[in-house]
This record gives sequence, C-alpha cells and structure tokens, in this order.
Amino acid sequence: MSFVLYSLLSNMRFRTLLIYIGIIIAFPVCLAQSLEQAKKDVQILCSDSLAGRGYQENGHGLAANYISQRLTELGLEPWSPEKIEQKPSWFQPFSFRVNLVESLSVRLNKKNLQPGIDYILHPLSGGITGNYQVKDLEYGMGEDWEGNKIRNRAVIFQMGFPEDYKQDSKTREMFQSQTELAFKLEMAALYRPSMLLIRRKKLTAGLASQALPYPIIEIKQDAIPQKVKFITAHIETKVQEVSSFNVIGGIPGSKYPDSLIILSAHYDHLGKQGTAIFRGANDNASGVAFLLALAGEFMKPENQPECTLLFIAFGAEEAGLKGSRFFVENLPTEVHKKIKFVLNFDLMGNGNAGICLVAGTDYPALAELIKSNLPTGMSVELRPNAPNSDHYPFIQAGIPALFTYTKGGPPWYHDVQDVPDALNFPEWENLKNAYLRTIRLAASH
Repeated sequence: MSFVLYSLLSNMRFRTLLIYIGIIIAFPVCLAQSLEQAKKDVQILCSDSLAGRGYQENGHGLAANYISQRLTELGLEPWSPEKIEQKPSWFQPFSFRVNLVESLSVRLNKKNLQPGIDYILHPLSGGITGNYQVKDLEYGMGEDWEGNKIRNRAVIFQMGFPEDYKQDSKTREMFQSQTELAFKLEMAALYRPSMLLIRRKKLTAGLASQALPYPIIEIKQDAIPQKVKFITAHIETKVQEVSSFNVIGGIPGSKYPDSLIILSAHYDHLGKQGTAIFRGANDNASGVAFLLALAGEFMKPENQPECTLLFIAFGAEEAGLKGSRFFVENLPTEVHKKIKFVLNFDLMGNGNAGICLVAGTDYPALAELIKSNLPTGMSVELRPNAPNSDHYPFIQAGIPALFTYTKGGPPWYHDVQDVPDALNFPEWENLKNAYLRTIRLAASH
C-alpha cells in the first residue's frame, strides 16, 4: 500500500466518503438483484415444464415444489394450522373436481385452427369427434333458434345485442336475459345441436367442475371464414378428481408470536389446451414472486416482524378459490382468533396506472394504512369486496382481508399472451417497500 493511499484511508472524512460512494454504487445493484430474482421466479413458474401450472402433467405440483424450495432457501419454516405433525409440512393437501382438456383439434371448412390463438374450449365443454354442418344463428336470440333445423348440427352465434335492439332501452331490458350464455344453453337443451360455437373478440379461458354433454368452442372472430359450412372436430374432455396443495411458511414474531398476519398469492393457473399453454405470468406468477420478495425482506434481521407472518401460496384459485376455502374452513378456532388481517396479492406485474384495493371500502383503516406508505401520486382505487381472489373466503369467515392488484400494462388475462416478456414491473420496488412498511407498522401493535 502506498503512503498516499494509506494517508487517505486513515483520514476519517475520506473513509466516510468512500462508505457513501459504496452505498450509492451498491444501492442500484441491490434493487436490480431483487427485481432480477422476481423475474427469474416468474420465468420458472411460466416455463414449459410447469405446463401452465394446471392439472395436466402435474404442473401445479411442480410449481408447489418450486415455491417450497424458494421458501426453504429464504430461511422460512413450514407451518401447519393443525399443529398435529411433529415436523409440519410445507404442503396442506386438498381435493376437488375439475374438467380437463385431454386432446383437441378443430377445423373450419378446410382451415385448421390453432388452440389458444384461434380458439379455446369453454370451461363447461364436453367432447365430440366428427364432421358437422354449421348453422349461423347470428346473435342466438330466441327467434334465431326457432324454425331452424338445428338438431345434430353445430350452431354459431355471437354474444350481445343485435344492432336494431340497441336503439330501444325497453327492448334491451326485455331481451337482456337472451344475451346471456345461460339462455343459449337452455335453447341448446331444447333444440339439441351437436355443439355450440361462439364468436369472440378476445379469448378468455377458465376452469369448471363439470362438463356438458356437448362441446362449446369459443372462436376468435378473425379466425372464422366468411362463410362457415362445416366443422371437423376431435375434442376429449374429462371431469377428474384432483389433489393439490397450499404451500405455507412462517416467520415467528419476535414480540407477539401468537398474533398472525397472513400474506398470500395463488400459484395455480389454467394449464393447457392441446398445444396451447396458459402461462399466467401476471396471473399469478407475479403475485407469487411478490410474496417471495416480501418473505426475503422479512428474513433480514433488521426487518424481523414483531408478530408472526404466514406466507401462503394458495392452490386452485382458478378452479373456484378451492385452496383458500379449504384453508379457512379447516382453521382451528384458536388460530382463527389470532389472525389480524390478510393481504392477498394477484396480478402484480404492472402498476404504471396505480393499484386497486378490493375490499378497500370494507376495511378503510387498513386501506388507508397501505395508501399512506405508497409513493406520493400513485393512483389507488378502492373497491368493495368481491369473490375474485383468495381474500374472499377470509372475509366470509369474518377475517379482515384486502386484495391488491396492479393496473395498467397490456390487457392479457387468462390467455396465451400472458407471458413474462409482457410484464415491465414498473412499480415493483415501490410496492414492495410500501407493503414492507405497512406490515411492519401493523405487526408492531
């Protein structure tokens, strides 16, 4: 070491300057590492091998295993609400029924359609194999079915009102029920077509616990030939009993270990339809990544929570909140009483248009605490409670809960376009730090 360098390092002011420079240099690196880990989590949860985190190819099971491994790496402990086992497992198993697509191919006239891009199956779709004439019923209103030879044919229609119905509010009110899918299903039961084809501007997939005895195919408008004469289809679906898991880890509270705050995000998505993979990057790999990021922050000594934090990755949210319902319904009374509140995270990959707090109008004090820790100027929409994510079963059981989702970004939702590259995470660090402060304050009393 040279004398000049030794003299500089011996000087207290210079050493302090070096420390500040180090902080300035290191701080962006820490931010980048945090976001990079979140992006890595999202990429893995959306990879081909996890098959859309659904119930084909054990995609949901592989996702649950990955989350438990990440929680282990972060240093959390597995937590069991029953406290029966000597060593609690990461996994809380439960079972439910779901209608799954086993194979499919569809051709209109001579045009092969691509699953996920040109068409999807409705959640209630049954199976069929064969070649069928197509009858266009336009909007599928009551008079469109009558007098047509529909039995054993495929019928195609679109949802909504015909143009001439839109002009008169009384007419719209009178025929509103006929625009609903339930009405089309009633007509199908009466007139017995071989299948239903629905024109759609956007394809939005889902899951159901039962199947009808005929297929329902939702087809993108621009994939439909001008005149559809025939459809050739091979579709296999099957209602199956599936076993899945909630993944639960905890961080014991330093001061109030018997008081609980639950942080949650669902990890499942819609799986596959043929070659189409519904990856669910925003819904909800992003929420899981956010949950893991918070877990990592609270494992730092300086952030040790004063009350116990439970981190729950719920399964089967897309199948009807099955995992969260099972968790709540099987909570021992003594544990139920210890829960202060629940914060549920879903669709956390955007935020350039702010966030929404579902049930924020039901729990204004909790919503205000969150708002007070957000960056100045961030838009916050407060909505009443709704059964649209895993917060809902808690509120039904009398436990305060809020559901946070980010706004803005691309419109992809329940479709094959919801992929990691579509997410920009513009408010990731701001939101993570805001919820870190919120939870620390709430846990301190």
